[in-house]
Amino acid sequence: MKKIERLKCLLMLTLICGMMITALPAEVFATESVPSTQPVPATRTYKVRHVRQSLDGSYKDPAMMEYETLTGSVGQMTEASGNKTYEGFSGTYTRTG
Repeated sequence: MKKIERLKCLLMLTLICGMMITALPAEVFATESVPSTQPVPATRTYKVRHVRQSLDGSYKDPAMMEYETLTGSVGQMTEASGNKTYEGFSGTYTRTG
């Protein structure tokens, strides 16, 4: 019986300690104050998804999608251009924004 009471006490103590650690602010664990500012990069990469329509009229088939990774300047508008060509199809689409 005493083993069960000791186990209950140990479990309650563990739960209380866990709640206290969770409730403490992160500053308590920091050894020194370090600013968290980071420089803004001049360029970033982004992905463009090219989606083709399936024969059933849907655009959900992953096999009909292609991804292209491009680089742009931070703070500048991008120019998305539909410059993909497919055999048997023609047309160009350009969107700025």
